[in-house]
Amino acid sequence: MYHFRRSGIQLTGKKLLFRAYVEEWEEWERVSANQWSLKTYEGYASILRAHLLPAFGESDLKKISVLDVERYIADKVDSGLNSNSVKHHVVLLKTILNSALRQGIILQNPVQRARLPKVARYIPQTYVPEEIARFLNELKGTQYFAIMYVAFWTGARRGELLALRWSDVNLDRKLITIMKSKTVVTKRYDKGKVQGQTKTDPSVRVIAISDDLCGFLKRHKAEQEERRRAPSYEDKTGLVFTSHQYGRMLNSSYMTEKLNTIQKRLGLNHIRMHDARHTHASIALNNGVDLVTMSNRLGHSRVSTTDDYYSHVVPGADQQAADVYARAVNLEA
Repeated sequence: MYHFRRSGIQLTGKKLLFRAYVEEWEEWERVSANQWSLKTYEGYASILRAHLLPAFGESDLKKISVLDVERYIADKVDSGLNSNSVKHHVVLLKTILNSALRQGIILQNPVQRARLPKVARYIPQTYVPEEIARFLNELKGTQYFAIMYVAFWTGARRGELLALRWSDVNLDRKLITIMKSKTVVTKRYDKGKVQGQTKTDPSVRVIAISDDLCGFLKRHKAEQEERRRAPSYEDKTGLVFTSHQYGRMLNSSYMTEKLNTIQKRLGLNHIRMHDARHTHASIALNNGVDLVTMSNRLGHSRVSTTDDYYSHVVPGADQQAADVYARAVNLEA
């Protein structure tokens, strides 16, 4: 018999609402911290509040069927939600019901037998070099110029750059060590700037930087040191990228607004900061960098991830493989 502390329910074969079980499940996940970051937890909580609870909240947990799950999927797709987002809903629902299955509350997980939405292949949005130049030129003089410049030149994630400290940057050896990531979560989930490990073990990495980028960072550091003399400058953490006036960690929401405004003014396609990462990888791969090297540089856990994202940007690779083989064998028919 299970006793649910928050809801006061004792499970003795009685009806157990999905909503009541989720309240307990959320508490278990929060306390155990599981494998989720706060940002992931916040995202899943948002899916619960806006989608899963309205759909399944009053349902008997033990009577949710495969048909119920498939109807939910169909309704979400019909409402215009993209298939990748619906997949996140299904993954969360499966995770919750797997917990109930493991505890012996349900005998099978209906999500396991449900037909899932076909996820369209994601093709990243990127800039060509000329667009990068126009975009960065417009950012000059703002507190977002340096972080975007380094984003395009390294392919590092936004959180990794926000957490980057000068102690992680070796300008003599032209190396950057990426070890931490920062994110911002809302008040409900411990509001503030949260620093933690990067996404996966391979995300902890050392990447090389060019002479040009090294020179840029030296100039940026000198400018930051000059600003540091101002009484209003607060940063004591040694972050590489901070606000100009107060030396605080950059606000990602304000940064997004600024980037969007510039893109519209210049008539450029809309890209997110994360797309600077895709741009870095696409240009490098198009110019002969191999997938393994690029995968290590990006901190992907598997080369297949890099291949899934970027194989379309090297359309000549297959032809190159055919030509290389032909030259090596050199047989006439």
